[in-house]
Amino acid sequence: MVLPGGITLFATVCNTTPNMAPWSLWIAKGENEYLVDLADLLRKENDVGLTGLAYHKGKIYLAVQTGLNPRILVFDRHLECIETISHPEFADIHSLYIANGVLLVVSTGNQSVIAVDLKDHGATTLFRTEHKIHANSVIRDTIGLLVCCQSPKHMFSTAQQGGVIDAANQRVVIDGLGYPHSLEPSGNKFIVLDSSGGRVIRFDRGGIVQQQALTGFLRGAAAGAGCLFVAGSVSRIISRKHPQPMSARASWEALSERVCIHELDEKTLALRRTHFPLVAGFEIYELLVLEGHDTVDSPAGRLLVPNQYAMSRAFYEAAKNASAGRQ
Repeated sequence: MVLPGGITLFATVCNTTPNMAPWSLWIAKGENEYLVDLADLLRKENDVGLTGLAYHKGKIYLAVQTGLNPRILVFDRHLECIETISHPEFADIHSLYIANGVLLVVSTGNQSVIAVDLKDHGATTLFRTEHKIHANSVIRDTIGLLVCCQSPKHMFSTAQQGGVIDAANQRVVIDGLGYPHSLEPSGNKFIVLDSSGGRVIRFDRGGIVQQQALTGFLRGAAAGAGCLFVAGSVSRIISRKHPQPMSARASWEALSERVCIHELDEKTLALRRTHFPLVAGFEIYELLVLEGHDTVDSPAGRLLVPNQYAMSRAFYEAAKNASAGRQ
């Protein structure tokens, strides 16, 4: 793959096999792509990948997808972990979003959005509901809090499917999306992905403004250098609750579909090209673009050049071992 000049593109991978979880952060620049070795930070027995991804003032924030010890790892530009953020209310962390020095954490396990001050790590719950809406991403602007979720009908009887809700004004902004995801700012508007419907949508509080059809299960979006990158993943065969592939064949078939990253024109949403990254999993969760001086310079020991054949073999062995353990 070849990226536009001057940008660094990051991707987190969720729902990967336990043996590949330590390499669930992917980085690309120009013609080069790497996996970041996090084996010293991710525990194979509990951690199954990474979800939320954010950047602020030279620091990269990564949410760990885990059955135990939910936490956020903070890295400097050398990709060294400099701190860990945890909180008793963190549960099944999904997306991260930073605004005005505050980190918004979507704690999907308890249907809440928690604001963490980046200076003292003090935490405040901004949103919480007992309704099973499966909140997954959030944006906070001058008007209020927008929450992307899968089942707003549990909160609002008029809602039909997945969408975006205005938490402050208690109303549905966008409805009728299939497993929507990756809520992002876009100037004075917003981007959201209709994941199973195969659409990237630009909208405001009045409704849809633009949309573009794409291939794959869409999850992960980021803009930079006049481009909008949208990830398209393959059929889900594993998850945090079911962390092993059902069979070696299912694992192999999923690999043959290939994960992709669509590159669109940021203004028109016209598709420019589709990239095929060598990520260590079946499902990209989030993307991040850094431009200009906001880049990374990591020691060689952290970066691995992905090998397609070795990765395919590792996925196959994970599925085979899981299958053998069930017999």
